[in-house]
Amino acid sequence: MNAVRKLAGIVAAVLIMGRVALAASPSITQAEAESAIKSFYHDMESNDLEKIMAHFDQKVQWYDSGPKDLSFIADTLQQYCAGYPSRSFSIGAVKLKPLPSSDGVTVNFDLRFFLRNPERDRNQSGHSRVEWDLVKRDGTLKIARFAGTSATEPAASP
Repeated sequence: MNAVRKLAGIVAAVLIMGRVALAASPSITQAEAESAIKSFYHDMESNDLEKIMAHFDQKVQWYDSGPKDLSFIADTLQQYCAGYPSRSFSIGAVKLKPLPSSDGVTVNFDLRFFLRNPERDRNQSGHSRVEWDLVKRDGTLKIARFAGTSATEPAASP
């Protein structure tokens, strides 16, 4: 009888430890985060605002401006895309950090960009340090916070 109780206690401890380990593991993997970032910037190189907007959560913490709804973000990105109809991006290494009290992650990465408006003969290039919070909604990653810093450089004319 004592051996049965001891065995039951060990099984219970293993189950509890397993649940704690699962709860502590991030619900978003490195590969998923990298794929979502690459997909977003691939869509940013196109002119399909609907595809771009599909990456965002319903409300997004937008830089230091507080929570913004999708219409604000769509207007902002539509102006950005109109100002520079030709865009290319290169993503550096992605670092993940679990969000406290959430099943999401913060991602940090460097981004190099080249923007071009051929009609206005205007080019801009530079790099950004980007920081997002990603959350999983119905199995899909969404951007819940969008922030970063940018440094521009004069672009050489083609």
